[in-house]
Amino acid sequence: MFVHNVRVHRYPCKKMLNYNGKLRFFYFGSFKFEHFGSNTGITDTKYPFLKQNVQKRLTIISLVLFFAFLFSCSQSKNLKKTQQKYLPKVVSNLYLNLPYIDFKKIRGENNLEINETNKLTLVREIIAKDSITTIQYQFGEDKLLYEMIIEYIPKFDAIKQFTEKYGEPNNEKEWLFVVGKNMKLKIWIFKNRLCIGDSKHFKKSP
Repeated sequence: MFVHNVRVHRYPCKKMLNYNGKLRFFYFGSFKFEHFGSNTGITDTKYPFLKQNVQKRLTIISLVLFFAFLFSCSQSKNLKKTQQKYLPKVVSNLYLNLPYIDFKKIRGENNLEINETNKLTLVREIIAKDSITTIQYQFGEDKLLYEMIIEYIPKFDAIKQFTEKYGEPNNEKEWLFVVGKNMKLKIWIFKNRLCIGDSKHFKKSP
């Protein structure tokens, strides 16, 4: 039978299918509804409970996604804020655990050399200012930033400069700073490079 462009059949299942956005099937209990036309809502006044149930579910899903988005934004802001004072000015708009897609939006792609493998994404950025030559960024399989290596010109005294900034090393020859519930910044100097990483990716860190 037809009721307001809805054809009803009996089926022992419950699910929804969509074919090219034109013909929609909605199974409810033992009934199958075929809805024709561009309007995807159920307009059958004989079954108003179907429309109400669909609307309620869509509202709940929308609210869940909205609050998940707000929580994600809050987490990102907190991570950036807590790491800010430990990062050199040249990377102050970045933070560890930054998603790769957001990194490219922030830094642009003009001066980036990108090398992607199955497990890692390595990005090299040419700077040539403030005694810096290049910065290397490393992203894990999850596409989150976990290490930055800032390379300075040979005459730059990295040990002196960053001992003044961070104080004496507090973890043997490196610095370790708690910046979140589950994150510690591991900072060390190798030759004329300042290395900043998420300690979880380095086995020797506590």
